[in-house]
Amino acid sequence: MDVSQGYRESWEGFWSATSDAPGEAIWDSDPSLTSVPDSELLLPYADASLPVVDLGCGNGTQTRYLATCFARAIGVDLSHAAIEHARRADTAGVAEFAQLNLVDGEAVRALHERIGDTNVYMRAVIHQSEPPARPAVAAAVATL
Repeated sequence: MDVSQGYRESWEGFWSATSDAPGEAIWDSDPSLTSVPDSELLLPYADASLPVVDLGCGNGTQTRYLATCFARAIGVDLSHAAIEHARRADTAGVAEFAQLNLVDGEAVRALHERIGDTNVYMRAVIHQSEPPARPAVAAAVATL
């Protein structure tokens, strides 16, 4: 399975046209409003010695915060341009970033084989996915 060309182009176009300014993307919020309270809910049930994978990381704001809570933080996004934003913003090099199509089961399995079991952080990927792709995105969470 793959995402539609239009879906892929929409995200690539969005991130290509977005500046590196913090908050430029509408959902780029300060971690104190998002991943901090989310982590307070997640950490009692997570194994912080395992990596965390931030699905749909965008420009990596939340991934960089998650790197303070977990042994390793990896942000993944469908958009190459988003990953480039994330890498530029991570001046301290606290996280890793990679392009990943979550509906590509083979690519998701390859990531799992490379890093092992992980914690998963996701804010908006499933509901922003095309409806036919949502089961594959959920399967990616289960695989990781």
